[in-house]
Amino acid sequence: MSETGAETGVDTWQGTLSVPRGAAYVSLRASVGDDRGGSVTQEIIRTVGVR
Repeated sequence: MSETGAETGVDTWQGTLSVPRGAAYVSLRASVGDDRGGSVTQEIIRTVGVR
C-alpha cells in the first residue's frame, strides 16, 4: 500500500478530464472538506491551453 500524506507530508490526487471540442483553455476547481466542518475551494482560471 502506498504512503499517505500523514507519513510523507505530501498528498496527491489524480482525475480524468474530458475537454469539449473547440475549447482553448482548461480551468480547474478543487474542493475539500473535513468531518469538523472545515472546507476550502481553490480555482485556477486558464490553467493550461488546449491544442
